[in-house]
Amino acid sequence: MAKKEKVTLTPEEIEAKKARKKEKRKIFGKTFERAIAWMLAVVLVYCVTYMALSNKTLGAASAAPAQSSAQTTQPATKSDWDTSASGNGSSQSGSQSSASGDSASGGNAAQGADAASPAAASDVAAVVEKFKSAALNSEDVPKYQNMTLRDYNFSSNLVNSLMGIAEGLISKNSGKENTASTGLSGGIEQLTADDVKSATMSTNGGKTTVHIELKEQTDGADGQAHEGPVGHGIGVLGGIDEVVSNFPGVTVNDIELVYQNPVIDVVIDDASNKVESGKESYTVFINLKSAKVAISTLSGTAYIDYEYIIGE
Repeated sequence: MAKKEKVTLTPEEIEAKKARKKEKRKIFGKTFERAIAWMLAVVLVYCVTYMALSNKTLGAASAAPAQSSAQTTQPATKSDWDTSASGNGSSQSGSQSSASGDSASGGNAAQGADAASPAAASDVAAVVEKFKSAALNSEDVPKYQNMTLRDYNFSSNLVNSLMGIAEGLISKNSGKENTASTGLSGGIEQLTADDVKSATMSTNGGKTTVHIELKEQTDGADGQAHEGPVGHGIGVLGGIDEVVSNFPGVTVNDIELVYQNPVIDVVIDDASNKVESGKESYTVFINLKSAKVAISTLSGTAYIDYEYIIGE
């Protein structure tokens, strides 16, 4: 076999060859960086959508319902809970819930002597027991979820530009047509008055309207779906470490998930002791302080408005 003859390049050809190598490295670098950014975006979305998948339906339980003798305003109808048509997701839940609470308290004042025991409606323990009993007895009540990603800001411009993909994936995990299921979510068996910031209930025409504001909760990467005040009442994102383990080369070094404005609003049919309609909602502030994807370290923040529409 003839020995390959060495080709001597001119200085111009050597420079041209170096330029081609440099361009190839640049193209590879851009492609690699984009792949890393896309992977992080997918990880974030996967973590968020996993929240819904991990909130398993509750089974039936035999807890006895607490009774309320307060007589107030008419309970809300099912259509009142759904804010998805406005496109603002659960971002409206705080104001709507506040209005519901104000309406209930105003109704108590207006009823005057007709409200036989106003204190009973504001007794947190009684409200919690009433809700728990009905929720655990409502394994067949229909529900669906809405999620909205907003106000995201990451250290990589590529991640920011690719979060449109994330929005699309989240929309596929929202709405009645995509997420219909049955039963209320959360570790409701563990819900106690200690998990609750405030609670009221009122009864009228065989229906009890319950309004519960849970205490806010902050989790790290090892948070569990049914732990903490919000986990007990509604359910939160499970351990991110478990989710990220599905993505080779991805490590979440430091993350903080703050569950803000967690609210439960439901109407209970007293005859059947079942939840008839309602909404559970909160906003998750995602503070990704440090995540490593391959050789890049990235950080960022985002908000997820999250809600369950119950009884539709």
